[in-house]
Amino acid sequence: TSANTGSKKKTQKKSSASGSTKRTNNASTKTAKKENQQKASQTQGSAAAASQRQTLNPEVSSSVADTGGTTRPVTADSRSITLKVQESTHVVVWDRDNVELLRRYVEGGKVVSLAGKPPFTLLVSYPEGAKVVYGGREFSIPVGKSGRNAKVRVGR
Repeated sequence: TSANTGSKKKTQKKSSASGSTKRTNNASTKTAKKENQQKASQTQGSAAAASQRQTLNPEVSSSVADTGGTTRPVTADSRSITLKVQESTHVVVWDRDNVELLRRYVEGGKVVSLAGKPPFTLLVSYPEGAKVVYGGREFSIPVGKSGRNAKVRVGR
């Protein structure tokens, strides 16, 4: 009878060990689900940040009409500005909300088109070498006494 009792104890030990294995599997499954949910929320957050960065990039900028408080219709023409550079110069362009649309050294002969909320503020290191096209009209940038670093506002 003692041999039978010993085998029963071994059987009980095996079943209790397999029970704890099942609990461990459940716990690891729950942990894996939580990790997947966290990864999914991180992916959504980074996708939103990437789309926000993309709209600030001048090459791929696409504007969304925001007519809040204005009486005249907002056209694509009034939301875009083009810079024609004849002589190489450093250019910085901000929109109404102080969003930096461009900060770059632009080579001579290049044309840069940007979209944003008017009025635009431009800082041009060599204003004689650049022209601005806004609202279908081309403007020369006024040159200061030093001949360098002109800061102008374009638009309404």
